[in-house]
Amino acid sequence: MPILPIPGPIAWSVIGYLVVILASRLLLIAGSTFDLLINRLGFWGLAALLCYRCTAVLSVTSPMHQLALGCIVMATMHFYLIAWYWQAGGDAEMVARLRFCHRIAAAAMVALLLAGMTAGSDGASADLRLDVPGIVVGLAFGLPVAVNGSLLARMWIRELRVDSISTRLKFLCGGLIVANGAVAMILVSTVFEVIVGRSVPILGPHLVRIEWVLTLCVALSATVFAVPVVVVLLERTNLNRAGRTCRRLRPLWRDLTAAVPEIVLHRPDDPTTGTDARLLRMIVEIRDALLHLGPYLSAAPVTTRTESGGNSEDYAMRLARAIPARRAGIPLAVAHDRHRIPLNANDFDTELRQLLALADVWPRARDLA
Repeated sequence: MPILPIPGPIAWSVIGYLVVILASRLLLIAGSTFDLLINRLGFWGLAALLCYRCTAVLSVTSPMHQLALGCIVMATMHFYLIAWYWQAGGDAEMVARLRFCHRIAAAAMVALLLAGMTAGSDGASADLRLDVPGIVVGLAFGLPVAVNGSLLARMWIRELRVDSISTRLKFLCGGLIVANGAVAMILVSTVFEVIVGRSVPILGPHLVRIEWVLTLCVALSATVFAVPVVVVLLERTNLNRAGRTCRRLRPLWRDLTAAVPEIVLHRPDDPTTGTDARLLRMIVEIRDALLHLGPYLSAAPVTTRTESGGNSEDYAMRLARAIPARRAGIPLAVAHDRHRIPLNANDFDTELRQLLALADVWPRARDLA
């Protein structure tokens, strides 16, 4: 059974999905050069899908199909620019490369339009043919896609060989390699059909295969584009790891900074500050508050069964009683007791675990105190 054209509901669902992702990126993601290239890639993919939806004629001679092929060429050029910018790590020569890629894509689009108009619509095949218009279409579309695909595949494979690459980047590179492989299969099958002079029935028309691969690649790319959007949304709603940690520390931070307000340098609730920076600031301010309250710990009577030391519950109780002692101006403890703080850590992770343990028992200790 040959491959059938994409049903309308599937195509429009992918288009709507891409529109939502692009709109979210424009609203939430900062406008860096890398983000700009990704957004342009998404818009060219969207334009190609819309061109396919705007015509019912399955032929290279259809102007909308020619525009769709031109948009695909432009999208592959932006894929190349994104990969190059990723490896270059800067804006050097970006303007020149952008202009060069735009000129190649514009020339390919003009060649597709001229070849389609020359071929005429009467009796034209939906696939490529061994005549002048067919060869022009094949070169204008297939050559840029093949060259960019090979360059991209080499880049992704090179990235996979890096030992320090994260699992998420490995998954991303693997997906892009699969997409490049699908495009390569389309090009190879088309060249085979042109050489033997007949099409393979099970593969269906050439343009149908291109539309299917385009739709799948757009859906995959849109999913990759959505990852930064999800990260930003999680950060703004405090649902990421740092945000959840800030919520656990907030009651302790609020009470300690209220007792020692002079150590507060930046409000953690400021929306312009990322959750990682807010978490680091909260930890620093909690530690500063503990140091300021340390001399008052001995002035607070200990009524729990555990002696002072590393026990979080006992330390939380003494800390809760040190706050009113500082406000009342009770005389400081003797010198060797001034900085008796059991929360000592040599690394960030250990300190964070200690503060989280203190924060977990803090509400009960505060109420009991």
